[in-house]
Amino acid sequence: MALNEKLDPQGLMIVKNSISQIDDSNYDAVLAAISGLQNPTTVLIMSIFFGPFGVDRFMTGRIVSGIFKLLIGWLTLGIWWLVDIVKAKSATRSYNLAKLQASLAMLS
Repeated sequence: MALNEKLDPQGLMIVKNSISQIDDSNYDAVLAAISGLQNPTTVLIMSIFFGPFGVDRFMTGRIVSGIFKLLIGWLTLGIWWLVDIVKAKSATRSYNLAKLQASLAMLS
């Protein structure tokens, strides 16, 4: 599994340190947490095609801003959509790091 694609290098180091401190009996829970991460490329593609509807925001856990983007994003004349395309991969990696840290914190 390419965890380095789903996290930035700094986040990858944080996660590796957290995983090394977890008991071996929680190995399956760690794998489940890692397998539940979003693929940044998938989110980028969804942002390109369905970004005006806020799908990229929904996928990265930003539900409220996704609803706003869905309802009033057309007022920005596509600027909000273009900014989200540029930021899609980094936003996904940040979301993945936060989600993984929360899961690992519950296991320690």
